[in-house]
Amino acid sequence: MAYFDSVRDQIKAISGLQSLNVIETGEGEAVGVACYDSKESAEDAFPTVKEIMGGMAQFFTGPPELKLGPIMWSL
Repeated sequence: MAYFDSVRDQIKAISGLQSLNVIETGEGEAVGVACYDSKESAEDAFPTVKEIMGGMAQFFTGPPELKLGPIMWSL
């Protein structure tokens, strides 16, 4: 979490990013869910996201999996 705090301004500067939540799904496991204002913004953010995630490589047992998809339901 200290790493995320250290790149907070870089994350906030990602164009079109509306929210980012990192959820602990198990011991040593987490899932990040980011919402963007458009699919294009999400695609444009990939290089920056990959760079930020690269700084976390020491914490991963394998490469992170990045996926795009539409919101199917929201509350």
